[in-house]
Amino acid sequence: MNNYFDDGDAHGEEIGDETTTLIQEIINALEATLSTMKETDSAYARLCEAADKADALQNILRTM
Repeated sequence: MNNYFDDGDAHGEEIGDETTTLIQEIINALEATLSTMKETDSAYARLCEAADKADALQNILRTM
């Protein structure tokens, strides 16, 4: 069986680039949502936590 994804690590770099772009889009969406909310909104803290986790994931992906 042929491995169509074995292209000498080029595919891995492409996936890494796409992953980095996607996580940045998620962070941007969370930040945009948070900027329209009041800190007293019930979901505000959970969205802040999600944004922090997305940022941490982005940092991990950058080191890979």
